[in-house]
Amino acid sequence: LRLPPGNVLEIPMNLLRSASASVDYVQGRATISRSGDSSKGVERGQVLQEGDQLQLDPDAFVTVRLADGSSVRVQANSELTLRQLRRRGRAGSLQSVLELQQGGVEVDVPGRRDATRTLDVLTPVAATSVRGTRFEVQASAQGTAAAVERGRVVMGARQHPDTARPLAAGYGMAVRTDGQASAPPRPLPPPPP
Repeated sequence: LRLPPGNVLEIPMNLLRSASASVDYVQGRATISRSGDSSKGVERGQVLQEGDQLQLDPDAFVTVRLADGSSVRVQANSELTLRQLRRRGRAGSLQSVLELQQGGVEVDVPGRRDATRTLDVLTPVAATSVRGTRFEVQASAQGTAAAVERGRVVMGARQHPDTARPLAAGYGMAVRTDGQASAPPRPLPPPPP
């Protein structure tokens, strides 16, 4: 098999090395489910793998540390799946996809410049992609809302990727369950005094 110079090889994501995550903090009752296994309680220091599903009770709170140092705070009454945790190459920039079925997450991504590293948060109706920022995503029966505290994210409807819009720090937006943005990005209210 000969490859002429200049050809591009694309390697499917499922053939790349997998990465892991770990539980930094647990408060209240949270469970983890792995394919083929029954659910069990989440414990501090526990290693999480691609495909793991977290379910948090109304009084629970869990912080997950991804391999690139990103911190994901899973809020009470949430369901989150670690859909993809992959590394590219030997040094391995991390490609992470988190799927939030309900509830909320607050994500803090280190600000190191790496154009190949990505972290996506998917909900039933929206997709949010981020690099070097801090933001929050909430999924409910009405749709998905995102708010950016630091940095920038891109948010759009999953069914209509061409609707993705940048969100700067201090702004938020929502996507309704029909896949439409409810309004253009709006400034967040000031913090209470």
